[in-house]
Order: sequence, then C-alpha cells, then structure tokens
Amino acid sequence: MIKVSVKDLSIFERFSIGYLIILMVVITLGIYSTFKLGQLGHITRSINAIDNKLIETSNRLRDAILSQREFEKKYFISGDQDFYSQFKEIEAYAKEYIAQITIYSAGTGVEQDIEKIRKAFNTYISLVDAEAVLFKAGYKYPKRGYEQEKAALIASVNNGIEQVIRRTKKAINRKIRISEKIGVSASKVVAATTALALVLSVLIAFINAQTISHPILLLINGIKEVGEGKFEKRIEIPSPPEIKKLAEEFNYMSFRLKELDEIKSDIISHVSHELRTPLAIIKESVSLLASADKTSSSLERQRRLLDIIAEECERLIATVKRILDLSKMEAGKIGYQFVRASIGVLIGRSVSIIRPACNKKNIDIDIQIDSDVPAVNVDVDKIGQVLNVLLENAVKFTPKNGHIAVKASLRNPDQSADDGPSKHVVVSVSDDGCGIQQGHLEEIFYKFKTFDSRGTGLGLYIAKSIVNAHGGKIWVKSTEGKGSTFYFTVPVYV
Repeated sequence: MIKVSVKDLSIFERFSIGYLIILMVVITLGIYSTFKLGQLGHITRSINAIDNKLIETSNRLRDAILSQREFEKKYFISGDQDFYSQFKEIEAYAKEYIAQITIYSAGTGVEQDIEKIRKAFNTYISLVDAEAVLFKAGYKYPKRGYEQEKAALIASVNNGIEQVIRRTKKAINRKIRISEKIGVSASKVVAATTALALVLSVLIAFINAQTISHPILLLINGIKEVGEGKFEKRIEIPSPPEIKKLAEEFNYMSFRLKELDEIKSDIISHVSHELRTPLAIIKESVSLLASADKTSSSLERQRRLLDIIAEECERLIATVKRILDLSKMEAGKIGYQFVRASIGVLIGRSVSIIRPACNKKNIDIDIQIDSDVPAVNVDVDKIGQVLNVLLENAVKFTPKNGHIAVKASLRNPDQSADDGPSKHVVVSVSDDGCGIQQGHLEEIFYKFKTFDSRGTGLGLYIAKSIVNAHGGKIWVKSTEGKGSTFYFTVPVYV
C-alpha cells in the first residue's frame, strides 16, 4: 500500500484538500438542512391537508346535523312534507361529510370516534324514517319515547364530533411543538456547522500560509546571505514539493556561486602569476642588458636576453588577448569573417608557430592530412586561434622527447563508412602526456577551469566558443597517464 505523507503534498493538493474539507462540511450541512426542512414540510402539509380539513369538515357535519334536527322537528310539528324533503337533502350532505372525515382520519387515532358518529347518525336516520312512516299513516305511537331516543342519538353524534375536533387540535399542537423542536435543533446544528466551517477555513488557511510563508522567509534570508557573499548557506525545506525543489535549486545556485567565487580567486591568482612571471623575467633581462659590456660574448648574451624578452612579451600579449576575447564573446561583440580556406594550410601555419617550443623539449610533431579533405568555410584567424590553443596545451603537457600528432579527415573516428559523406572536417591534436581524469573531461571546457597552476583556464573555453560559432563541436578523449586527443569539427565549404 502506498503511503502519502502530508509533506509530499503539493501546494495545489493542499489547497484542494482544504477546500474539499470545507466543501464536505457545507454539503453535509445542506443535506441535514434539506432533511429537516423536509420534516417541517411534511408536518405542515399534514396540518394543512389533514388536520385542518378534518376540523373544518367536522364543523360542517355538526352544522348539517343541527339543521337536519331542526327540519325534523318542524316536520313532525307541522306535517309539512317540504321540511321532510329538506331533512333528506341535508342527510346526503351529512353522509358525504362523514365519508370525508373518515378519509381524513386515517392514521390520526380518531377512527373509532368517527365510527361511533356514523353508527349513531345512521340509527338516528333510521329512527326518523320509521317515525315518519307512522306519522304519515296517522298511527298513534309513543312520540315522547321517539323524541328522547332521537335526542340521545343527536347528543351522541355531537359528542363524537367534539371529541374528534378536540383530539385533532391536540394533534396539531403536538405537531407544532415537534416543528419548533426541529427548528431549534436545525438552528443549533446550522450555527455549529457554520462556526465549524469558519474555524476550519481559518485553520486551513493558517496551516497553508505557514507551510508556504515560512519556507519563503527561509529562502529570502538565504538570498540575503548570498547577497552578502556567504555562499556556503544551505536551506533544508522538507515541504511542500514545489518550494522544496526551489530550495534545492537555491542550494545548487549557492554551490555554483561559491565555486565561481573560488574560480574568480583562482583566476586572479593565475592571471597575476601569468603577468608577474613574464614581467619579472623582462625586468631581470633588462637589468642584465643594462650591466652588460660591449664584448662579442656579451653581444651574444644580449641577443639571448632580447629573445627572452620578446618571448615573454608575446606571452603577455597572448594572455591579455585571451582576456579581451573572453570579454568580447560574453558581450556578443566578436565578429566572424567566413571564407574558403584549406585546413592543411591553417594547421601548417599553427605548427610552424609552435615548433620552436617543440624543439626546446625535443618533441616530435607529426601532421597527417587525408587526401580527400576538402576546403572549409571558416574564419581563418579564429580557427588558427583554436589550433594554437590545442597545440600550446599539447606542448605544455607533453614530456621531453614526446610526440604530438595533428590530423585532419573528412570522417570522425566514430563514424562508419556507410554513414555517407560528411559535411564537416574533423581535426584532432594528440599528445602522449599525462592525460586527463575521466571526471574532468566535461569540465575542461568550463570558463576559468584549470587542473594545475599553469594557465588562466580561458583557452579551451574560448576555443569551444569559436568552434560552436562555426556550427561545429569540440570534445576530448583521454587516458590518464597515456595522453589526450582533442577533436573539433569545421564545416565543409559548399
């Protein structure tokens, strides 16, 4: 089973869960309110549609029976048949009212009372009809007995109706009390739930704000420290993931800034060394020249000193030129003049420049140009600069009596003959020097990156920028202790 920690939740997921909790509370409140409103509606409908109708119809029945009783008395006193007809007409209404209250009373608890009303009323009608037959025929019969019995039956009907009305009113009052309780209960629940929703909203907002604002404050403090030059600052933020990732990137930035700061210190040291050493040599040579006599041996010595001064001046000029080239490249102000040129001629020119240095260390330098190498489309000076950098490094790291090889071909060593014609010429410079550690093969082209105390760390960076500007690429293969081979490609002229 996958376990998900709160710390693993993103900002979006945290807000979504918070809003979902609040939404669930609101939905629960809505369902509860709907249920209670349904109960209130059912009670209200019950009162209006049943209880009130039952009371209203019972009152009509009582009025009808009282009217019927009046017509019945008038008939037996006057013998007028119209009164009897009115009696029978009201009988129909009374029976209809009894049928209606029978329907309304279903489940109300007054069914027995209504049944007694029906029986008493039917007995009263039967008794009146029987008396009417005797009355019409002119027979003598016990009128007082009939009257007493009819009066008792009418009283029974009226008592039954009053009982039904009384019990129905009690039922209405009971339902009203239940409605009030439901209303009060619903009000309390709504109030409590609303308060809970508000508390949850504030709590969730506070927690989300804390989990976001606190890490951001840590980042702000970290940025301030970095601004003050404290690049060792590291920030550990466990969550949320987005800010944790931001903290990781901040830590990486601090690491890189610290690294660049160290490189800056190194480059200042290296450049100072690169400038100080030639200047010290020139100063010493000038001092020796100033103290030299005019003999032939002294003149020879003076020429050697002048040669040393010239070499060191060239070294100074090359160092300054690289720094200026770097400045132009980073400002995007360096221009390129692409022309048709022979790569072999460019290689020969750079080799002739570096050969005196090779002779001093007795290094053998070999040039191999394939016969199928076509003309290339390059900036002659810039590619010459690339060749000079690679050859200078090769001489610098190649021991005495070593070997350097410069090759140019139309196909790089990793390309198969079946891959078709290449659109780039591959140039390589190999040496049998100390080689480069595998972990440094990519970093060797970084700006200001050096792995010994020699050089400024700009040559290979500038070389890579020039090759990239030509649409080519530069790389190195090396075996530590056996030497290195630098490759770069330039486009074929078409």
